[in-house]
Amino acid sequence: MIALRRCRDCGCTDLQACPGGCHWVEPDRCSACAQKGATIDRLKRAAKRIKRERGLQHAKALDLAAQLHGFGNYVHAKRLIEQRARA
Repeated sequence: MIALRRCRDCGCTDLQACPGGCHWVEPDRCSACAQKGATIDRLKRAAKRIKRERGLQHAKALDLAAQLHGFGNYVHAKRLIEQRARA
């Protein structure tokens, strides 16, 4: 039997997602919670680290950093973070 995953922040599971939906970005963290803590500066710092560790182009590292925080890509992340800041 496979154990259900549970988000360490909000408690959502494989069977009961967050309102509005979510997906897993880490074994114990959902995309909704990962996005809540994301800032543009945090994504840029993560991208710098990823670029250095993996030898990726900066734009690809930005996209990967955004994806690790539950966004589709960096442009998507920037748009949602800016909307959240205005609200």
